[in-house]
Amino acid sequence: MYLYVFICTWIIADFVNYLLPGYRLWEEIIWGLIPAFGVMKMMYLRDRVSWPVMDFPQSYVGKGLLPIIIYLGVWIIFACHNPADPKPLPYLPIVNPLELVQLFSIIITLNWLSLIKQDEIPKINSLNLSYAFNLVALIAFVYITSVVAHAVHFYAGVRFDEYTMFSSEVFQASISIVWTLLAFIVMCFGTRRQFRKIWFVGASLLSIVVIKLFLIDLADSGGIARIVSFLTVGVLVLVIGYFSPIPPKKKATVT
Repeated sequence: MYLYVFICTWIIADFVNYLLPGYRLWEEIIWGLIPAFGVMKMMYLRDRVSWPVMDFPQSYVGKGLLPIIIYLGVWIIFACHNPADPKPLPYLPIVNPLELVQLFSIIITLNWLSLIKQDEIPKINSLNLSYAFNLVALIAFVYITSVVAHAVHFYAGVRFDEYTMFSSEVFQASISIVWTLLAFIVMCFGTRRQFRKIWFVGASLLSIVVIKLFLIDLADSGGIARIVSFLTVGVLVLVIGYFSPIPPKKKATVT
């Protein structure tokens, strides 16, 4: 299976490179798209093809897919460092080839983990599902941050390298607002579902944003973007406090 995925990816990537010479991004996209599509195909076939998938479920949809899933996680992080210029197409946030394939890979990975959790795919003894979900959430967080960086690069003209991007007040202001919105979503979800752990994850992210505001964003208080981010985050914090109070502790049942 691994050889089949590798050969298919290699051939298609080489063909895309032949069709679009000089546009290396499209070749890199193929190295994420084909493996992700392969995982999706095996999950689709898990209860539709008797041999060999249904006869050997652990090898084809369980433990056998784990190396490809790990590869996809590494590829997503690696792709975050690409400027994501979709030439000859125009750049649009998220709705561009690289970020769409990254998002597709994250969704496929979450779907695979969910099927294992629901016992529709054989469990893997060496895989801690709780840690795996947390790791995917961290990868998704890095992905969202890279989307912001790409947008700042294309729309604000900031050069796409770590030092320049980190020094950009537009980027710092943007991620402060985006991270606060993420914290708001996570905390709202935790409040609605009464999941204190999830609520505290959002609260921790919000704390990081507040610390970042004072240590980084307001270090040069003369920047308009920094002032806007501070005011916006302040308003969002008030909204979070109103709509997302901490869920109550579950009462211990008395027997």
